[in-house]
Amino acid sequence: MAGIIEVKDQGKIRIYDADNSNYIDIVVPSTVSSNRTITLPDASFTVPTSDTGKVLQVVHGTTTSNTQITSTSYAATGLSAAITPSSSSNKILVLLSQQVQAERATNAELNVYVQLLRGSTDLSTNNPVTIDAGTGSGGKIGIRGMATAAYLDSPNTTSETTYSTKGKLNTTSDSATVRFQEGSGRSDLTLLEIKA
Repeated sequence: MAGIIEVKDQGKIRIYDADNSNYIDIVVPSTVSSNRTITLPDASFTVPTSDTGKVLQVVHGTTTSNTQITSTSYAATGLSAAITPSSSSNKILVLLSQQVQAERATNAELNVYVQLLRGSTDLSTNNPVTIDAGTGSGGKIGIRGMATAAYLDSPNTTSETTYSTKGKLNTTSDSATVRFQEGSGRSDLTLLEIKA
């Protein structure tokens, strides 16, 4: 058929697949600033359909369970979330916001360390989130705040994967104690699967 095919009033060109179950629409914007021309190459080609960077799913874990730790070795804080990646090549963006309260019955150094894990694998790479107390008064020192972190992980699996946190103190002397979710404070761990 020779000549020009015109579709007016913001119509669309619809092309169905082989069994007519699905289609592709070619649609123009409601207005364009000038005439446009799409010229196809004189060769076979496939239109790219990359969704790289798209968020495929979001999983949220939260807890208000008071967890007390009096150790210089890492122990579970009670916060975790699990996700099942749809592809082994996709990334998982981990967002942490965890409530922390700690005290020591002397005006001396007090540090809290928070470790992020995938299963038993330490994602902190020996660089945990650290909360330091400054100089206290009245013979004791205390910390209250939020441990926050963002980590882009490559779990390389399509199996269910659990992320969690552990915490510890720099000392156990002078009744040093750290409490996560103290007073039913809320902590959150959010996991986003990102298409690679």
